[in-house]
Amino acid sequence: MHIRFAHHLFDDYIFRRGVDYMEWGLVRKRPINDPHVFDIVVDGTRPYHIQIAVDDAGHLLSHTCDCGVHHCKHQAASFIMLSQRQNKDYEIGSLLHLDSNINATIQDPSQLHTVVIEQLTLALDAASQNENVDILFEAYEYYNEQMHWLLDHHCYQPALIVLEFMMDEIVSYWTASNNDLEKMNFFKKQTMWIKAIAASYQIDPRRLISDVLLWTQLYPEISHEVKGLWLQALCVYASDELLKEDVLHVIAAISEGIDHPLILAQVEFAFKLASQESDLVEYAKAHLESDLIRSHLIEYYLQQSESQKVIELCREKIRKSPKHEDVGWVGYMLEAYRQTDDDLGFRSTLKWLYYCGESNALEHLRSITDRRLWRSVVDDMIREFQYGAFSDWVYRHLLTEEKRWEDLAVYVGKNPHFIAQLYPYLIDPYPHMVYDLLIEHIERLYRREKRVDVITPWISVISEYFSESEGWALIEKYK
Repeated sequence: MHIRFAHHLFDDYIFRRGVDYMEWGLVRKRPINDPHVFDIVVDGTRPYHIQIAVDDAGHLLSHTCDCGVHHCKHQAASFIMLSQRQNKDYEIGSLLHLDSNINATIQDPSQLHTVVIEQLTLALDAASQNENVDILFEAYEYYNEQMHWLLDHHCYQPALIVLEFMMDEIVSYWTASNNDLEKMNFFKKQTMWIKAIAASYQIDPRRLISDVLLWTQLYPEISHEVKGLWLQALCVYASDELLKEDVLHVIAAISEGIDHPLILAQVEFAFKLASQESDLVEYAKAHLESDLIRSHLIEYYLQQSESQKVIELCREKIRKSPKHEDVGWVGYMLEAYRQTDDDLGFRSTLKWLYYCGESNALEHLRSITDRRLWRSVVDDMIREFQYGAFSDWVYRHLLTEEKRWEDLAVYVGKNPHFIAQLYPYLIDPYPHMVYDLLIEHIERLYRREKRVDVITPWISVISEYFSESEGWALIEKYK
């Protein structure tokens, strides 16, 4: 895989977290003498160190992070940074000229799949002739665009046909070329298409059931987790008495090779849920180790206004320090406090939701607070940060949202590398400090990168806000 297509290694949630890290200015590329190795630091709970190695053409050889997770958000952030600033030697142009806007020229959307498959076939032929698998990564991006369009426009039958072509033709070629599709989460990413198509009730259910059974048999590398997710998607048909036996048959056939009690419990729960079996709640209470089943039980208790049970179930999952991964549980708990009219519990939970990284929670908290008291609320939050209650990036967001420029200046003084992210907020109240830190930032960047184009945007800031003549002087200096 070329470094250009590395985003395919990550599932959507992890990739979004990587984008967050980039936007927060937490990704730093460290200088290294080897042009084939990238040494990157991502500032999270602690500094995480990532190494990415490529060959002469920019194809990935290895990528590791010392957090221990194979495809983590820190690596995602690193690849996003490299896609913006990668070595010119590793840049490649478009390998194909696939028309992403073909849907605008097709009068009958139900026939769109024929054109999409024609384009994908051309990509497959080109990959075969040139022995270049990277062409198929580009085709995969095109496939995702078209699947989104088809489902957004409720063209479920054409979407199923395109999905079948991808799974039967292109995936067969990919696996024959020794590409580890499980490693790049390819099969897991197809779950959203299978789920949406199944839930539409606009296709022949038995056709999709047969497809899923065939694919699990055809590709033994599909993980047990993904098989479980696909079976859960098919369980929607258990609500139809005429299809129950078909669903049970495919569950039995695929589950035979799954030696994972939690996955099997989730499939059984999905079947019970669709079948509206009477022991659903008791079954859920016996399988709380599954987050999926726990979530369903919480939603059931919310419907029954059994708020205290919701709070207890959520507290068992929420960690001692705020983590973005806990947003779902904190959100459930917030709804429970809303039902109980517990204003203190609601406000403290809303604050915790903000500490977990849900920035909209700050606006919500402000909207329900007496403006005469709001400043003291923010003061309390700032004090809580000093005691380590939440992360630096939430603190930076709080200070910029509340225009606490003095506190922000103190913070940047202790963490000068954040001037690149925060200078727009401080340039008017503290111009001398911003100027000095930007000059240091330019010098630091140039020492690390040895490239004028990397520092040019920051020299432009000096020219725009301080002195144009100094900007030109800096250009001459570093040239």
